[in-house]
Amino acid sequence: MDNGELTAKDAPSLESVHEVKLEALLHDLLKKEGRLRAARMLGVNYKTVARSIESGRLSVHLREALMRRLLEQEATDAQEPEDGGTSEGTMEALMEEFFESVEERRCGTSLCNS
Repeated sequence: MDNGELTAKDAPSLESVHEVKLEALLHDLLKKEGRLRAARMLGVNYKTVARSIESGRLSVHLREALMRRLLEQEATDAQEPEDGGTSEGTMEALMEEFFESVEERRCGTSLCNS
């Protein structure tokens, strides 16, 4: 009987989610760069890209190139601040403000000299 509950077999597999992510990356590259430049950026032959587009499936070689590209993008994204450039000076000021507030709470006043 169907009681409206979802089970694990109803959820998409991690593999299929990853495949969709790679296909989306390829689509974005093709839209922004075109077939030839996208192929060059991925380090594959443009015919490999064309065959995958025609078949609707990613070849092993193209899938590996897209995975490398995705990992590079994620590594770059992890290194860049989300707000577009929090400087180290700003970060230091925030940390100093944080530690001052901790000290104030510990002492109960901002005039604590311990």
